[in-house]
Amino acid sequence: MFEIGTNVVFGNHGICRIEDIATGLEFGMPKSLERAKLMYYKLSPLFVTAYSVIYTPVDNSDSLREAIGEKEAREYLSSLSDSEVEVFGDNSQGKLREHYKQLTADDMPDSYLRLIKEVHRKKVAAGLRHKRLGQVDEIYLKRAEELVCREFAAALNTTPELIKTRIYEVIGEGL
Repeated sequence: MFEIGTNVVFGNHGICRIEDIATGLEFGMPKSLERAKLMYYKLSPLFVTAYSVIYTPVDNSDSLREAIGEKEAREYLSSLSDSEVEVFGDNSQGKLREHYKQLTADDMPDSYLRLIKEVHRKKVAAGLRHKRLGQVDEIYLKRAEELVCREFAAALNTTPELIKTRIYEVIGEGL
């Protein structure tokens, strides 16, 4: 069980802070007696402009992982230029979508960084041919950037925009 104040990553919601832990009844959501007795995390997504709160059962913690810390974030960034990635050769939307889902199935920062690096290489190659990235590439790239940049920004006490700039500086050096 995580503690109040811990930064966690919650699936597609990304980086969140645990604001409170209480029963569904204490949070005012007794839709059923069974659910009212469950313990819930009250999560606040970080780097989201609109105020939002997420409630998830404590026993659903398989969907949560503790966010990386400063040391891990720095290690990921320093090893990014050395990491090898291959560009997936099949551009059919279905296979490409499946490739990106498999690549990021573990929901870990290094997987999202590999996706970013792979799509960046693809984008550079497409640009040389005066082409653009496909829609599937753009969608998965944007989502990976959001998730990774927000998590790293929380770890390094900066902004997602500065992290994105740093990632592309490192990737550019590795080309």
